[in-house]
Amino acid sequence: MSDGDIPNFDEDPTINTVSQLYQKQRPPFRGLETKAEMEGHFGGPVDYNPFGTNDLVQPCGVTDQIYYEFFVNYKLRPDINILIDLLKNHSVYGSPEISNELIRLLKKTRIKPISNKQMETEVVHQAVKEYFSLIDPKRGEVEAAYQDIVDKLEEDFEVTFTINNVRNIIKRARKNGWDGEFYRGLNINNRSSSDSA
Repeated sequence: MSDGDIPNFDEDPTINTVSQLYQKQRPPFRGLETKAEMEGHFGGPVDYNPFGTNDLVQPCGVTDQIYYEFFVNYKLRPDINILIDLLKNHSVYGSPEISNELIRLLKKTRIKPISNKQMETEVVHQAVKEYFSLIDPKRGEVEAAYQDIVDKLEEDFEVTFTINNVRNIIKRARKNGWDGEFYRGLNINNRSSSDSA
């Protein structure tokens, strides 16, 4: 095993590069970037830089998994435990010490888990904005669009909604800076308890 407990592909080309971070020699230096300059920047004491001028490489599959966990699972349901699991499974810059410190700080924040009711409300609010964006009503067509949204919500979510509910959701979203474009990012943390439909 190489310095930093991160395998070195140049020493062992058989390492499983699909599932782990590894280090590899930097390709030939080009332009003004010389090996001496690189060593001047990155060749400090071993305590601070055990990799010398080697690059740390993260395979695309690992990056894709991390992005999926963050942008799909965490963004859909902001749960601090998802972030903690990400940090445990994928050390920041290959350093468990950095990840452990971030985990410690996250645990200190004591963020409350999101209730199912709050999550359901946010999903419905997002659906209202999505339907409104897809209809894109012109002046004079807004009330009819609200009714279409009510019908669609009752069909898709089996909830009882009124035009006033839809109007209030759109008005509140615009007041908070929404420009009418559809977006998927749930915004649970910035909602107040009065925002329920």
